[in-house]
Amino acid sequence: MKVVIDTNVLINGSADESSAAYRIVREVIAGRLEAFASHRTLQENRQLVRQTVKDGEYRELLEEFFRQLRIVKIYKPLRVVSDREDNKLFESARAAGAEYLLTED
Repeated sequence: MKVVIDTNVLINGSADESSAAYRIVREVIAGRLEAFASHRTLQENRQLVRQTVKDGEYRELLEEFFRQLRIVKIYKPLRVVSDREDNKLFESARAAGAEYLLTED
């Protein structure tokens, strides 16, 4: 299953190993979900994780998650929602042919 995952899911996974967010990260690492992102989104995700996630073990887990991500190129910008930052997720989802966009917004 192809997915695009919002940064808030990655960050919220650090709060509880039994949370859906944590399990999503583990599913990507295990190869049961294919996660996609653009280069720009990946860079922003890594930066936000460094700034907000204090748990070193979870940060290492996210680094493995980032290594599993498949990178897509964005050829055509989209304007789906008023928040420009969220439009990047829709662009990645379209470029990947993703079935789901996972967010906690």
